[in-house]
Amino acid sequence: MICLCMVNLPNIDGATALCDACSNGCVQTVRLLLKNGAHVNPPFLLTTPIHETVLKDNWTCLKLLLDHGADLDKNDLHFGTPLHVAAYKGHSVSGAVLLQAGASPNVTKTHQTPLHLAARSQNLDFIRVRGRSRMKWERETEVVMATAEKAWKELEKIAQVVVVVVIVAAAAAVVVVVVVVVVVVVVVVVVEVVVEVHSNSSTCSSC
Repeated sequence: MICLCMVNLPNIDGATALCDACSNGCVQTVRLLLKNGAHVNPPFLLTTPIHETVLKDNWTCLKLLLDHGADLDKNDLHFGTPLHVAAYKGHSVSGAVLLQAGASPNVTKTHQTPLHLAARSQNLDFIRVRGRSRMKWERETEVVMATAEKAWKELEKIAQVVVVVVIVAAAAAVVVVVVVVVVVVVVVVVVEVVVEVHSNSSTCSSC
């Protein structure tokens, strides 16, 4: 029986029981600890379960941790992110799993990205994986940009239609105003003529 109050207690090295289970690669133990409340992202530790898993290149445990919400870009106090660990150790399978899950290849630790560590350790497999991930990202970016450009063109067409409608409406309003002014002027002129005729008629009658 696991004592729930002790399941997340760190040892002198700053590792929890889940860290040790991940380091040993025992999927059953990892699953049992997670079921009983082990923190997949323990705070304020020198290492984390996902770092220990990647150190051993145990991608089965890695996928289990990812399914439970493991932080892909969390830094430990030594390597950096889990992807830094994969790059440094030459664990291309774990690196591919992390990249596929959405790990950022651009996070730095002491001004170094995972690619720096892969190059330093001559990890050609990881560099190839990183390259394929980059190409996939570029293709996805191209699709997004093309979609955005298409949407922008549609917006431009709509804006042009709106501008035409506004211009026509403004022109119609001007015409209405002009017509009203003309009508008013005509009415004023007619009234003045009528008044003048009536005045002349009154003057003639007096004579």
